[in-house]
Amino acid sequence: MIIGTRGSKLALVQAAQVKAHLARAGFGTDIRTIQTEGDQKKAVSIGALGGKGVFIRAIETAIVAGDVDIGVHSFKDITCDLYRGLTLIGYLTPEAVTDALVLRHGLQFADFHHASWRIGTGSHRRRALLARDYPKIEPVDIRGNVETRLALVDSGQIDGVILSTAGLIRLGLSDVITHEFDPKVFVPAPGQGVVCVEAKSDALVATCLASVFDADQQVIGDFQFRLLSALSFSCNDPFGLYVEPTSSGFHVWVFLSRPDFSDFLTFDLAIDFSDLSAAMSTIVARCRSWQLDRG
Repeated sequence: MIIGTRGSKLALVQAAQVKAHLARAGFGTDIRTIQTEGDQKKAVSIGALGGKGVFIRAIETAIVAGDVDIGVHSFKDITCDLYRGLTLIGYLTPEAVTDALVLRHGLQFADFHHASWRIGTGSHRRRALLARDYPKIEPVDIRGNVETRLALVDSGQIDGVILSTAGLIRLGLSDVITHEFDPKVFVPAPGQGVVCVEAKSDALVATCLASVFDADQQVIGDFQFRLLSALSFSCNDPFGLYVEPTSSGFHVWVFLSRPDFSDFLTFDLAIDFSDLSAAMSTIVARCRSWQLDRG
């Protein structure tokens, strides 16, 4: 079985995690790297390239062409419109779903509320949350892999950077984390930290691997994907979603911002497994109503 993945260090680590997971289930695999448009055009913002799909389209094309059997993605890079004929067949349980702040040497999080530091992030959601909770902070738009972003901090070009906690853990860099944000307040991206696997929906591989991955994470991942599809949000929409499992379902925290970060919607909701569709409709309705009320 051939696994398709981006070629960054983090992407290769994640592909290796899937490879090891499948090996434990008795499946042999090889990893093939694929360069995506997002990797090729690092100087251009994700929004200008057409959204986060730039990190998965080349891999999806390879799956459809039969060049690879499955694709491995960071779930937060997934768009609500998968390539026709493809489906998400499994998810790995994330080490963490939170955002992590990395500050340059000598700076402390205790001063973050009052500081006017330059903090790197290419995420509209993170910029919106900074505007709401830390209005003195100056967000700096950056691109590049984890190592490139950390190098900007080390060189003093910026005072800090916000990254996925899970990505830092996977790269063995958890020791650089200054502060891990509370996901119920600094709400993460939908599927943040989650590794997902994509394949042809009618392929034998999808059937063979259906029971290999984490069943609980499958329920959460499918819920998040269906919600994103219903909302039709892009990477330019400052939207956050944190899902916490409960004994009977989920508790979710939702964050949405105006594009100019001038107003914010936050709410939480308890959801029962028997009522997922109705709860999803409630979330969509509240988000749409709030957007319409504010023009």
